[in-house]
Amino acid sequence: MEKKTTGKPKQRRTAPAGKQRTAVATAPGKKRVSTRKPAAPTAAERERKREATKRRLRERLRPAAAAVTPARKPAAAASAALAGTGAAAKLARRIIAILEEKQAIDPMMVDVADRTPLADYFVVAGGRSSTHVNALFQAVYRTLKGDAQLRHSEGVQAAQWILADYGSVIVHLFDQEIRPRYALEELWQAARRD
Repeated sequence: MEKKTTGKPKQRRTAPAGKQRTAVATAPGKKRVSTRKPAAPTAAERERKREATKRRLRERLRPAAAAVTPARKPAAAASAALAGTGAAAKLARRIIAILEEKQAIDPMMVDVADRTPLADYFVVAGGRSSTHVNALFQAVYRTLKGDAQLRHSEGVQAAQWILADYGSVIVHLFDQEIRPRYALEELWQAARRD
C-alpha cells in the first residue's frame, strides 16, 4: 500500500530563538520534541558574576590612584589631581574609569580648584568620531545617573565637543580632530603654573 502525500513538503519543527530543543521520550520507540527556556542562573552564580565585576572595576581604578606614567598622562597637573581624596576627586576618577572602559582617547583629569570657581576638576577625553563621542557621553550619563546629578550638558546633538557639568567635575568630550584645536588640558595646566 502506498502512502498518499498532500503535495506539501514536510516542515521540520524548530525551536524559537532563545530556546533549546530537547527530546522528550513519550512511549517506547517514539520521541516528541519540546522547547524550553535555558535555565536561569542561580543566586550563587549571579553573586559570583557580580563579585567578579566588582573585582575587575577595583583593579581598573587602582592604577588610576597610583602615580601615572608620563607617556599616559604627560602633565604634572593630571598626576597631582589623582592624589585628591575628596568626593570630587572620586567622581572624576570614576568618570575616567568609565571613559577608559569605553575606549576613550587619552582621558585626563585636571585639577582646576585653585584657578576657577566653576569646578574642582576637569575631565578631558577624546573619541574617534562623533558617534563615539556621543557613546562616551551616554555611558557616563547612564552610569552616574543614580549617583551624581547632571546639572547641564551642551553639544550633544553635534557631538564634536560635549560638555557635561556634574557640579564639582566638568567633563569635556572631544572628537579627535577638534581636541588639538582647543587643547583645554594644556590651557588649564599653563594657568596652574602662572
